[in-house]
Amino acid sequence: MVNVKASMFLTFAGLVLLFVVCYASESEEKEFPKEMLSSIFAVDNDFKQEERDCAGYMRECKEKLCCSGYVCSSRWKWCVLPAPWRR
Repeated sequence: MVNVKASMFLTFAGLVLLFVVCYASESEEKEFPKEMLSSIFAVDNDFKQEERDCAGYMRECKEKLCCSGYVCSSRWKWCVLPAPWRR
């Protein structure tokens, strides 16, 4: 009888250990895509500062200059793409 109880206890302890290991590895796998996306879309503070110095497409250009490749629309005061029909 003692051997049966010991083997049942060891089996139960093994199943609990297996559950803990599987849960830990699954939670790491769930965090991996989040970490990957955050590293892909991470932006340096220097780049953010440069981006704030000029106004991008469809941004107000009253106080800021438009970024390169855009011009300030005289009518709407937005940064737009330069075109032959725009004055």
